[in-house]
Amino acid sequence: MIRIVLPLLLLITSACGGVIPPPIIGPTIPLPPNEPVIEEPENLICGKLWIQERFIKCPDDSVFRWRGITWFRFLHQVSNNEDTSYLATLKDLGFNVIRVLSTAEILFDLSPEKGREELKEALDIAKEKGFYIEIVAVVDSGTRTYNWKEHARSVAETCAAADNCFFEFSNEPGHGVQDSELHDLRVLTDLCFNAVRGLDLLYSCGSWGTDEPVCLPSIEDCQIEETPHPIGSYLTPHLDRGRDKWNMARRVRELERLSSVGKRPVINDEPIGFDELDGSITNRQRLNDCDIALAFGVLSRIMEVGTTFHLQAGLRNEVLGSIQLQCAKDFITGGRILDDNVVLSFKNAGWNDSPISSANFDSVIRVYSGINDNQGITIALGIDGDPEIKMREGWSLGELLIDRSAVKVWRVSR
Repeated sequence: MIRIVLPLLLLITSACGGVIPPPIIGPTIPLPPNEPVIEEPENLICGKLWIQERFIKCPDDSVFRWRGITWFRFLHQVSNNEDTSYLATLKDLGFNVIRVLSTAEILFDLSPEKGREELKEALDIAKEKGFYIEIVAVVDSGTRTYNWKEHARSVAETCAAADNCFFEFSNEPGHGVQDSELHDLRVLTDLCFNAVRGLDLLYSCGSWGTDEPVCLPSIEDCQIEETPHPIGSYLTPHLDRGRDKWNMARRVRELERLSSVGKRPVINDEPIGFDELDGSITNRQRLNDCDIALAFGVLSRIMEVGTTFHLQAGLRNEVLGSIQLQCAKDFITGGRILDDNVVLSFKNAGWNDSPISSANFDSVIRVYSGINDNQGITIALGIDGDPEIKMREGWSLGELLIDRSAVKVWRVSR
């Protein structure tokens, strides 16, 4: 694990970890005979979360760092009384959010009724293991006949009653597997608002067809038919996969812009997934290049957006293969390159206030920096040759923190 601790920051101790009790001083009083010893369970989550502009916050005001993983079938596992102990492995890796489907027909068969029935227990199990659940309410509404409006409301009510739940109204509402009523953005937004009306919860209305904001200076100023994203308390765009892998990865910058424009947290909720074999072999939209996973982790910190690690094994909750496991580790390593309490400002190479004045963009796709006062980190993505990075006067390139052939990360300071 690589961390940069930046000075001049007030580091707030997070309540997310357990508290070690002080030693007992002096004589102890024995318990009455046969009195059971009651141990308080360790609190592995930081509590009911809230939002302050671009950031999700814990109750103690510390920033909650979203390190999610696709784990779609968790509710189905609970409903079948299956072993869910693999959550401990995911927790040990460093994940803290699982993205779960409340119902499904295509990937697996979980009826809406069964999903609603088991959601509270699933939330309790996840909490005991130290996880928040992002529960996706409306799924496969175009292939299965059910009252998805009532289902979404019921799921939202259960979610609001828990302190470890995020609510996503719909997964890819414009997709052909969803009811055609959801294909109209204005209607979708109204339906989403109806589902969460009067409830105390953090919610997203789902993803839409682009990862770019088109209305400036703020989403609030857009006409609803102009904005490409349903408005929620946080936003869950799906990163555009229609480019080569490094030009795709660098588009996390567009999510930073969306967050800055909308003044809301943005979660890179379903980037391209990782698999044991590359998609060129399996004919899936999948990668087995862990350098991309590492870059996603670093970019999530530089851009101050959350990311959900998407993977083939997470579609049906299978044990991670060796490649997916390594990519998961690299993703977490990248996301933990800085102390969680350090908040960064994004700077693109060439900007007047960027540490990087220029680079050879024939040999590198992008050079991005995240700075806090006089220190920060710089990432070079898609390196193919000498990136010829030139520092702005007063700034220096310091320790090389990550050294891969196609991606490198340095400390920068002035």
